[in-house]
Amino acid sequence: MGFLFILLILSGMVLLIFSIKKLTFLKLMLSVFSGLAALLSCDLLFSLFGQNMPLNIYTAVISAAGGIPGVILLTLLKLLTV
Repeated sequence: MGFLFILLILSGMVLLIFSIKKLTFLKLMLSVFSGLAALLSCDLLFSLFGQNMPLNIYTAVISAAGGIPGVILLTLLKLLTV
């Protein structure tokens, strides 16, 4: 159930991004790299407080597809589930 829910959210985010913005390849890569950099920054920030942001394929895909809003979503989910 959890994997299907994450897959639905991810596909909805990707469709929303592509329908709202006419992204070029360079802008898409910038969004991917900024999302991954924000994910690593959040992991570093959480480690300073004794927590950790789980770095796995799911969080990497969500942050790459969603960019910084995807990382904000993951951070909010992490803070709400702790």
